[in-house]
Amino acid sequence: MKRVKINTYQAGLVFKNGVYQRALTEGSYWLWNETATIYNRQGAFTPPIALNLLLQDQELAAMLDVFTVNDQELVLQFENGILKAVLKAGAYAFWKTAAIEYNFIKVNTTVLDIPAHIERSLLQHALVQPFVRTATIESFEKAVLFVDGKYDSLLDSGVYYCGKTRYRYLLQEPIPGSNSLKSTDRKSLPGIRPLYGSMPGHSSGLPILKKPSCTTKTTTSNYM
Repeated sequence: MKRVKINTYQAGLVFKNGVYQRALTEGSYWLWNETATIYNRQGAFTPPIALNLLLQDQELAAMLDVFTVNDQELVLQFENGILKAVLKAGAYAFWKTAAIEYNFIKVNTTVLDIPAHIERSLLQHALVQPFVRTATIESFEKAVLFVDGKYDSLLDSGVYYCGKTRYRYLLQEPIPGSNSLKSTDRKSLPGIRPLYGSMPGHSSGLPILKKPSCTTKTTTSNYM
């Protein structure tokens, strides 16, 4: 027999032979041939077993906010206005508490443009950078954008952000006095300077942006 004490802002999960039994709230309890894992009821909840099994307990489910991220989505998770994590596809649970205000921003990774309400400072955040590529086009340059190997558009100077979710190809070159590009023949493009590494199997200097989803130009520190 073992005595367990659950303090304020804590919860306990009771297991017997590895099988979940019940949740404990504030108070003292005696356990017989059972074990209890104690959690602080703040922030993200990391379940010891499959979350959907634990959520069958209505008492425990009432203590949690559950958030689902679908395929082809990323979610920026904030706690009290501070970015805490970038969530990929899956189910997530957070302890309900008055001390923390949760906010979430969903990003559809299948669209080409990064939503305008996402600030540039967030795209430069260390948590977000693994999901974003950045390209800078100098004032004396233009960039030719290829999407899935096909000519898409001519980009002016500025800073561009792309999510890593679709194949997109970029060529960059100075084009004095030109504001358009009619030819899609890669060999006809002079002065190519790749934005990224060359695509395997091609020696023509065609660079690859591997799996980005969006291209957004930013020339100021304001919203895109």
